[in-house]
Formats: sequence, structure tokens, C-alpha cells
Amino acid sequence: MGALHRRTGPAPRRGRDAARTFLTRSPGVPAELPAYVFGGAFYARLADRLLGNLPWYRRVLRGHRLCTLLDAQAAKLDPAAYAMLAQTPVRDALRGLGFPPFLAGTLGEDTALGARCILGGVHRADLGATLRVLIALVCPELGACPTCLAVHTTFASPGLLRRLRVLAGYDRQLSRSRTGRTRNGR
Repeated sequence: MGALHRRTGPAPRRGRDAARTFLTRSPGVPAELPAYVFGGAFYARLADRLLGNLPWYRRVLRGHRLCTLLDAQAAKLDPAAYAMLAQTPVRDALRGLGFPPFLAGTLGEDTALGARCILGGVHRADLGATLRVLIALVCPELGACPTCLAVHTTFASPGLLRRLRVLAGYDRQLSRSRTGRTRNGR
């Protein structure tokens, strides 16, 4: 029982830590992007809420069921249907697009994308990128995930960091402070 069962190397890393390392070492992914996404900011809290809102029958995350669901929803965002629901509240519009209730509810919360009130405040490409960023945060093992290529392609897309910051509300606050405007517009 001795030497055969002892671990000789470091323990395998799983989850967010492994995904951050995987994406940091991936070619074409800017180093500051994984640092921003995994840094405990808006997207990490959104992923935690998503995992907390999972229905009980989906709690056991064997395999990559949640990853493939998020990727399928990102791929399913039809421009015509998205444009028709632009004036609808985020939660209702996502339900209309076929999102499951737990996902539409999580993304439609006031502290998530629901702060924009209507779906028209979020660009379709940014919503797809957000869903794929969430895959990296909720995946148990990104290196073996069937959506790994889509996640890597999203992370390697140019300008993603700026778009994610705008979606999280960071750049809007930053631009107001630079111009000297307050909430009253003065």
C-alpha cells in the first residue's frame, strides 16, 4: 500500500484556479483579461450567483452539463429574435429567447445585467461573450470541457476586456469621473 498509493507530484488543480492558469498560458489571450475575470469582481460574483441559483436536479455537476447549456444559449442568440425583444426587461426577454428560468433569473437580477432594465442596453455579442466567460468560471475542468475551444476563442477576441468592463458598469463610472459629471449630469 505504501509507495503505490502516494502521490509523487502536485495534486491536480481543478475549477477556477486551473481555468485561470489554462487561459493565462493560452496563446492570444491577453494576460490582464483572466486577471480581471477571475479577480473576484463582477463576473466571479455573477458565476457564484448562477451556481447558487441552480435547480436541485442540476446541483450535481457531473461532467459539463452547465457548460454546454451556457454555450448552447450563447450560440442560440438569434439577431432577429434579440432585436424584437430589445424593449423587454432582461429576465422576460431571456425567457422569451428560451433561456432556462434559473439562468434568466440570475442574469436579470438588478445586480447583474438587469441594472440596464431592458435587453436593448446589452449588445448581443456582449451577452454571448458573457455566457462564455461564465463557462470559464463555473467549469469543473476547463481543459477537458467540450466548450473549451469556444471559451478560448472568446477570451482571445480583441477588445473583450473593454467590452466586459463596460458591461459590468466599470467604464461608465470611470468616464463620468473623468469628465467631472455627477449623477445629476452636472
